[in-house]
Amino acid sequence: MRSFFVAVLLALSLLALNGCQSKNPPPKDAVPSVSSGEEEKKEIEVIGAVREEADFISEEQWALYDKARTYAGCFVQDPGSLGGQEGSSSLTTKEIGGYTYRRYTGDTYKSWDDFYKEMRMVFTEDCFQELNAVQIHAEKPKAEIYINVSGELYYLDFNSGGNLTYLKDMDRFVLTLSEETCLKFNQAAYFCDREDVGKEAPAPKSMKEEPVTMVKTEDGWRVSEFSLPR
Repeated sequence: MRSFFVAVLLALSLLALNGCQSKNPPPKDAVPSVSSGEEEKKEIEVIGAVREEADFISEEQWALYDKARTYAGCFVQDPGSLGGQEGSSSLTTKEIGGYTYRRYTGDTYKSWDDFYKEMRMVFTEDCFQELNAVQIHAEKPKAEIYINVSGELYYLDFNSGGNLTYLKDMDRFVLTLSEETCLKFNQAAYFCDREDVGKEAPAPKSMKEEPVTMVKTEDGWRVSEFSLPR
């Protein structure tokens, strides 16, 4: 009789245990969790027109854009690459305002006036002044990049380099305003992941739109706003 009661208690204990386990069954469609860092990034949508199809920009404006882009690269990345100058090859330097400037020794510009005249053939005065300033130290005012030293052209001795993830062959252009005396469009610049740099046809994973504004002045079209994709 005693063994019968023991058997009954054992059976009840097993039933209670199974009941507890069945209250929280695992979901049938449960899958292992994947951290965000392991998720594969998707390619982004490509917007805008390629250069050959951006018919809202005239040949004259394209020529102006090309010059602005070349000069912006000097302002933003390497002032010493301006007009035939080979980087920091100039040995003539001056310390001005706590910064080192090198004298321009290329063949394109004979003086500051030659340089400034060329810049004003491309940019408005305000745009030139904006491009010709860089924040080197947070605690100091912006430094001028190209300066006039007794009529000679000097440039700030710095080099910021470029962005290796920038896919320059994927540039697209998006019109935002077209008027008789004003043209505005965005440069849609695409970038790949760092691990894809150097690969053949890397997929774009991010995009930035940089504005360009051109205005028609008494002397012709000029760039009044420009940002270099980087």
